[in-house]
Amino acid sequence: MKRRAKTEQCGSNAADNIQAQAPSSIGSSNIEDEQIGNGIYSDATSSESILSKALMNLSFNDRNAIEEEIHGVSCVLPQETDRLLTESLASFDRELARIEHKPGYLKAQALLMANSATHTHFWMDRREFRLRFLRSELFRPREAAVRFAGCMDFLLDIYGEYALRRPIRLTDMSREEMMVLREGTYQLLPYRDRSGRRIYAIVVNSRKDVSRRVLLKVLFYLWFVLSGGSDIANNDINNIETQRKGAITVIFPSVARMNSENSNSTALQNVKFLKERTEINAVVGGVIPIRITAIHICLTRSVRFQIVSSFVFFLKQYSTRLRIHLGDPLEIRYKLQGYGIPAEFIPATDAGNIKNINLRQWMKLRKHVEKEEQEWMVQTGTLYSSLSESEGEHSLASTAVGIYMPMSNIVECPLSIDVVFRRGQSLNFHPGNAMFQNLIELRIHEHTIDPKTTQSRRLALEMELIEKVRSNGGRFLKWEVDKRWWVNMDSVETTTKGNNNSNNSQREALDKEILTKVRCAFRDFRKKMIRTKQEMIVNASSTHVFEQQQEGQKRARFLHNKNDRSTTTSNESPSYCEIGGCLRLGGNSNRSNNKGCV
Repeated sequence: MKRRAKTEQCGSNAADNIQAQAPSSIGSSNIEDEQIGNGIYSDATSSESILSKALMNLSFNDRNAIEEEIHGVSCVLPQETDRLLTESLASFDRELARIEHKPGYLKAQALLMANSATHTHFWMDRREFRLRFLRSELFRPREAAVRFAGCMDFLLDIYGEYALRRPIRLTDMSREEMMVLREGTYQLLPYRDRSGRRIYAIVVNSRKDVSRRVLLKVLFYLWFVLSGGSDIANNDINNIETQRKGAITVIFPSVARMNSENSNSTALQNVKFLKERTEINAVVGGVIPIRITAIHICLTRSVRFQIVSSFVFFLKQYSTRLRIHLGDPLEIRYKLQGYGIPAEFIPATDAGNIKNINLRQWMKLRKHVEKEEQEWMVQTGTLYSSLSESEGEHSLASTAVGIYMPMSNIVECPLSIDVVFRRGQSLNFHPGNAMFQNLIELRIHEHTIDPKTTQSRRLALEMELIEKVRSNGGRFLKWEVDKRWWVNMDSVETTTKGNNNSNNSQREALDKEILTKVRCAFRDFRKKMIRTKQEMIVNASSTHVFEQQQEGQKRARFLHNKNDRSTTTSNESPSYCEIGGCLRLGGNSNRSNNKGCV
């Protein structure tokens, strides 16, 4: 009995130690020991074990590099050179040939052979598309080939043969799939983080049952678009930054709403629901041509550790890049900002409701862009398309008169080096705009403040700033209010072969518009400087008045205390000395009594 009691006591102490040593740092985020309740110690320790083992297996330099990349400070992708790209693509083809089980790829080749009279290659044979997989695996050909084959198998199994013939589109979605997409649970944010990575947001506020196949189709489409989709017209210009730097995921479930019922059955349903959704996201993450550099899981402090464990278990392949943040919504947003994430665009309110305004604009843009790409594919005849026969004949007839599709001027998500103009918004959180403001600050004195600067010199400074942005690879984008998307001001919207005069006139008009916006930016920066200076003057004057009041109060207290001490030593009434400014006894104000006063 004594031994049994001692064993029970040791077990109790062990449980206390687990609770005291609960994972206070899951992915370098603070989790208080009070979170481990209801005896769920095994879930906590297993989650901590998965994360700690993943980190301990890395060298110090690797851990430091991953930590810096998670914070958006650096990128672990090797420097791309022509030699690296050529050798990696050759190795990729050799590794792909060694893979025996690849039904998706073999089916695509069979479809190509059956239509060899009209088509010479299928769309995933493009060099740019294969480079996406190489970048996602840090130019490791074996891993990239396996991911590519898995992606082909996924498309054949979940979408069907048409996904091997041509890129998937929003119009391929069924009614049920469109309903899931419109709910806004899964969204792509309209802006990047401070390092230039795209942001994939998951906001769950209900336990609505959705079939596994529907979720797989919706999630893969979102990631496919994030990685670049079939953006052929721009030759991946809009997406190469994402492919190199990767993307981050922010999971923002409304656990408070889901835990409104405190019954054990409800808690188990929540855990089961999150496990299923996390597992589906992990499956899609294993075949998409993009590198997930960080996953931020945002939970309330009252969350149960089964939920944390479910996230960690199904995201084991990302365990070194997993960060869990606990707190109220406002506190979590401040934490996300520390990682360079524009938290104000997280599509969730503090009450757990989903915001869909950016999602609706994005869906409108995708329909327009995909329709243009679809028409262009028919015109070129090099890729498969699902246009109707009449539409195809019309498109081919248009080709005969010499009209061709130019580089698209629509930008879905601005690059981190782009300068964006949107009426009524400064958008200083955008990295490109912050850089642009720094360039203006360096030239503001000579351009605007110095009265000796001539008009020609001001124009030269403005042109110098524009060329500086362009030399770094940046573009000038403006927001089309009526269409609700970004437009590249450096590109000509429409063009026709042989009509160079029209193209030149359009380019001159665009350059003038950019110059006007840059000139307005100098003016606005000057106004901001004046406003800031005025606020500093007002604050300084207010502080001066406050200090005077404080000084008067101190002086009054000093006189009062002096008066009290004087009455204890003399019965004479004290009087104030006008010469020395001190107190003296007696009411006589004769100068003779003031010797030594000053």
